[in-house]
Order: sequence, then C-alpha cells, then structure tokens
Amino acid sequence: MNVLNLVTFIFALLFFFIASQAGYYFLGYYKVIQEAGTDQFIMIRRATDSAIRPALQTLYIAALVTGIILVVLGRKQAGSARGIMVSVSVLLLIADIVLAKSVSETINAAINTSSSDALNAMPDVQKRWLNMLLIRGALSISGFVIVIASLVFTEPGDA
Repeated sequence: MNVLNLVTFIFALLFFFIASQAGYYFLGYYKVIQEAGTDQFIMIRRATDSAIRPALQTLYIAALVTGIILVVLGRKQAGSARGIMVSVSVLLLIADIVLAKSVSETINAAINTSSSDALNAMPDVQKRWLNMLLIRGALSISGFVIVIASLVFTEPGDA
C-alpha cells in the first residue's frame, strides 16, 4: 500500500467525523436548536459543549496534523488534481479551526460562564451561534467532499 494513499484515507476518515457533526445539524438538529427558547438553548449548549469539547479538540488536531503531513508527503504532486483538491480541503479545515477559535469559542465561553438572565438579555447569542454553525458546517462538509472526490475522481498517477 502506498503511504500517501494511507495518509489520505486517514485524513478522509478524520474529516468524516468532523463533517458528520455538520451533517447532523443540517439534517434537522439546526431547526430544533433554532426553535428552542433561550433557556433550552443554553441548557443544550452547556451539556453538549462539556460532553463533546475534548473529543472534538483531539479530532481537529489529529485531522490538521494528518492534513499537513498529507500535503508535505504529496508535495511532488502539488499541481495534480489530487494535490490541489487535498490542499483545498486542508485550507477549508484550517478556516473552520480559525472560526472555531476566534468566534465559536467566544460564544461558547459566554454561554458557559454567563447567567441565564444575562444570556436572556443577549438574544442574538443564539442567532450568532447558529450562523457560525452554518458557516463552519459548510466549510467542513465541503472539505470532506473535496478530499473524497480526490480519491474518486483522480487518476491513480495523481496519487
């Protein structure tokens, strides 16, 4: 087995788990969260954040490191269709991480540390969180689809 193909598979697998979270929201959970009252939203976010944060942090780090390794290993094919597609998927992952660190974590920190009364006085916090969810979800699903496409729609010589 080609090492580059193995690393691509691992990257795609890690990306699948990241994108599957967005898929779950897009399939309907977004609407549930959108229609929840502020108190319900706060309760759901606090419980979800504490349960999933450690796993997601590890997953994102593993995917990023694997993606960077993949780009480095595939540098000789950087101009090929597969090389370009993999590079774009890594850039989309980086964009997702930047938004997570700069926007989503700020919102989550407010949700996790503010009182319910203070959060009820900030009705836009739920809307901001949902908007960021849509943007980050689109980035992660796009990155996953592109890395899968790199495996399916490129010639073996591109690998």
